[in-house]
Amino acid sequence: MILDMFVLSIKNLKHRGLRSWLTLLGIFIGVAAVVSLISLGNGLQTAVASQFGISLTEVLTVQAGGVSGLGPPGTGAVNPLTTKDLDEIKKLSSVKRAVGRNIVSGKLEYNKRAVFGYATNIPSGDDRKFVYEQIEAKTIAGRLLKEEDSGKIKVFRL
Repeated sequence: MILDMFVLSIKNLKHRGLRSWLTLLGIFIGVAAVVSLISLGNGLQTAVASQFGISLTEVLTVQAGGVSGLGPPGTGAVNPLTTKDLDEIKKLSSVKRAVGRNIVSGKLEYNKRAVFGYATNIPSGDDRKFVYEQIEAKTIAGRLLKEEDSGKIKVFRL
């Protein structure tokens, strides 16, 4: 039975040769068109994104809402974000990394020298390196925090 079908298909291919070749040509052109359109779409997306300065890595900052005239963003918020909010953001399937940061303003004092400014926490592990890269942290003097600096304070400016 299968041999009969195979023989019949070979006969039809020989008998209708032009139709067979045109069918193969149509399939080839269709596949090539789909592949080229997908490639063109990806190339255009990258080109447009680069024109607007958008990198392929997306970083979103989520902060509490509210009207605040002074202090860092979110400090005067009526409903500040909590660690529960951070945990919910981490659960999202589209989120690869979520890092919580606290920024507070106040008087910073060391060795009888006081300045008014902002203090923030720095996470540990891989999140520390990620935060340093994102905020482009640079030191004026000394060095950035390391893992063994847990519980210590270093002064640096962004």
